[in-house]
Amino acid sequence: MRVVIFDVDGTLVDSQDDICAAMGAAFASVGADVPSRAEICSIVGLSLPEAMAVLAPERAADHVALVEGYKASYMSLRAEKGTAESSPLYDGALAALERLRAEDETLLAVDRQVAARARQAFAGPWANGVFCFRASGGFSSIQAASCDA
Repeated sequence: MRVVIFDVDGTLVDSQDDICAAMGAAFASVGADVPSRAEICSIVGLSLPEAMAVLAPERAADHVALVEGYKASYMSLRAEKGTAESSPLYDGALAALERLRAEDETLLAVDRQVAARARQAFAGPWANGVFCFRASGGFSSIQAASCDA
């Protein structure tokens, strides 16, 4: 038996549209020019303070407000749309997970965010409400990895 570990955002689910929208709202809230989609996508994976330092090095005084504005906007978008629409599974992700699970692989999901966020991503219905991977015993564990002290 093998253990297969997946990152969540950017590997199994596509949250780029909401990331870009939330970043745009955060920058607009402090009267700053919104970075391009390419610039925003280049910082995915960094912590929010690190991301703001890369995207707006000249606006250090606004970094805390940018982080808080991003968080508020992202959570608002997620609440409005629901998890499945806000961060849809990539095409083929569900089939790959099902195939691996059928081969008796141990599947683990790891997300940099808090464990509750990672668990939430797989607690709701996916694929138009037909399949709930978590409820069907799909993942053996969903964990959080944090580099923040």
